[in-house]
Amino acid sequence: MKKIIIAVSCYFYLALACFTNPITPPNNGTYINNFLLVDQKLNVYSNYPLEQNNPSITSIILAIAGHEHAPEKLLHTMNETLKFNDSFQNTLLIVPFFKTINDNIEPKELFWNQDGWLCGGITQNKYIEMSSFTVTDLLLSNLIASDSFPNLQCLTVVGHNAGGQFTRLYAKSSKLAEQFSNIEIDYFILQ
Repeated sequence: MKKIIIAVSCYFYLALACFTNPITPPNNGTYINNFLLVDQKLNVYSNYPLEQNNPSITSIILAIAGHEHAPEKLLHTMNETLKFNDSFQNTLLIVPFFKTINDNIEPKELFWNQDGWLCGGITQNKYIEMSSFTVTDLLLSNLIASDSFPNLQCLTVVGHNAGGQFTRLYAKSSKLAEQFSNIEIDYFILQ
C-alpha cells in the first residue's frame, strides 16, 4: 500500500506518523554506513548500525535532506523528535547523503550534478550510471529484505523543501510497495 501525505510545516515533528561496517559512532550516536553498489559507495547516516540484527526495529524512516546537504544535522533533529515521541527504540532513522559535484567527493563515491539527484538524475560517476531513485530503491530493498530487522512493519520516506521535491517524485516512481506488500509504505512531504 502506498500513501502520499503532504503536510505544511517548517519542522520535522510531523514525520513520525549490501552495507559495509559502520564507522564507530561519535558521542551523538550517528553511524555513517557505506552502501555499496558494484564498487561505488553512498554514505548513509543512521541512528543504529544497518548490518546488526535489531528485532526491536518495527519502522524505518528515510529522511531526505534538501539543498543544505546536512545529513548529520537532519539525523540529529529527527532523533530528537523520535525521543520526544518515545519512538527511538523501535525506529531506524536513515539519511542518505546524495553528494554533488560541489561536495568533497572521495574515490569511488557516488555523486550527481548540482540538482540531478532531486529529480532522479543519473550519477556522474565514470563506471556506474544509476538514478538517485534507483539507488534509493536498492538501499531500501536491501534493508527491508535483510535479516537485520525481522519485525519491520512500516517504512516512511520524508522530505522537506528540496527533499520534499525528491520525495514527491520518488513516491510516483518507486516500486517498493509492489515488491514488499507486507510492509506499509508512506511518503511525507513537509513544505
